[in-house]
Amino acid sequence: MKSTQNCKGSALIIAILSLAVLMILSTAMISISSSNYEMSHAERRYLSAYYVAEAGIRHQIEHMRTRFEELQRSGGHTNADAFFSAFNGTGLTAAPLKLPNQGNDTVMAVISMTSPPLPLSPPPIPNTGNPRVYRFESRATVGNVTRNITGSVRIEWARMQRPPVFFERALFTNGTLIMKNDAEISGGVGTNSSARDSIRLHGGADIAGGILVGPGGSSNTIEMKNDGSYIGALTISPALIVLPSITLPANLQARVGIDLSNSQTQTITQSGVYTEFRLRNNSHIIFDLTQGDLFIRINGDLVLDNAATISTLGNNRLYMFVQGNVDFKNSAANTNENWSQNNFILLVTGNEIQLDNSSRFLGGIIAPNATLRLRNSSRIDGAAFVSTGDLDNSSRIHYDTNNRINESGLTQYLTLPGYIPPERMFIINPWQEP
Repeated sequence: MKSTQNCKGSALIIAILSLAVLMILSTAMISISSSNYEMSHAERRYLSAYYVAEAGIRHQIEHMRTRFEELQRSGGHTNADAFFSAFNGTGLTAAPLKLPNQGNDTVMAVISMTSPPLPLSPPPIPNTGNPRVYRFESRATVGNVTRNITGSVRIEWARMQRPPVFFERALFTNGTLIMKNDAEISGGVGTNSSARDSIRLHGGADIAGGILVGPGGSSNTIEMKNDGSYIGALTISPALIVLPSITLPANLQARVGIDLSNSQTQTITQSGVYTEFRLRNNSHIIFDLTQGDLFIRINGDLVLDNAATISTLGNNRLYMFVQGNVDFKNSAANTNENWSQNNFILLVTGNEIQLDNSSRFLGGIIAPNATLRLRNSSRIDGAAFVSTGDLDNSSRIHYDTNNRINESGLTQYLTLPGYIPPERMFIINPWQEP
């Protein structure tokens, strides 16, 4: 009987000890779970605070963009100082951004703006509209966690203006245009010159289209001799048309020069920089545009001779930048699948573009420093914007104005004094956490 009572006592002690161990383990597990929950909650708050701060930055940027566009549209500012005085007024800083609470956590981003900046001195881009850089900070709180993000935008003002137009007519020259011996232009011409006899039509030369002459010009600006003529209206421009400067594309991969002859053929599928580009004796270059636009920069001359050809495949565009001169001669030509004026834009910083002996160019030409010379039945199908023009011996420029060259994408490579492309007027800089 005594032994049985001892066993019962031992069982009770074991049960109590086991219960104590379970209570200790349960308490530890609860403590660990609670700690993990707090850590997870703190991490969620920390990440949330960053995204809330970023949302505050975006909120301020869109607030400033809307304010900028509204002031631009109003058109009531005569200079940059007047515009930025209005822009910097009351309400430049956006209202605090309040987001739905997360549980019991208050969620908010508050923007603080540094003092409105002065114009950058000197402006980083010549002939632009007094840019300013605005800096601001978004301070976000989620519960007891706070994070900051700093951001900035670069804003530039310019009087509202239409984008520059380079291909309104078949040929525009900054100075003289000489045509003789049955040379012909269809699609109209223009010149900045107003001096007497700036446009000379001799020996059956003809312009089928209107003529625009510079400010102060008159009918005396056009000289017609030996059956020279034009069909179209004479218009006096109220202001000079500003010629652009060409911005050469950077960050293109350097490639070997091209020098082909004797029916050699090469296909180019990628953009690049070339030291020279010479094709002779039925040689042929194919630019594959099926995957997108190509950008070709030639640091020297572009020369095609003796039936050499350039062709493009696909409906995208070839931009060719030539730092030297251009010479097509002896039936040299460029072509494309659809005979489209839009597929090839030639931008030349050199002093001369010459097509001779039945050579042909298809596309648009922008060469603000160059004289364009067409000789001996050579032809341009498209339009040209050059310094001076000289057409002789049945040479011709024909521009299909019903299917004009699309000028989109050109302003990023052309700089005009006083003109600022819209994409450069409001630039968002990368934001970061201090």
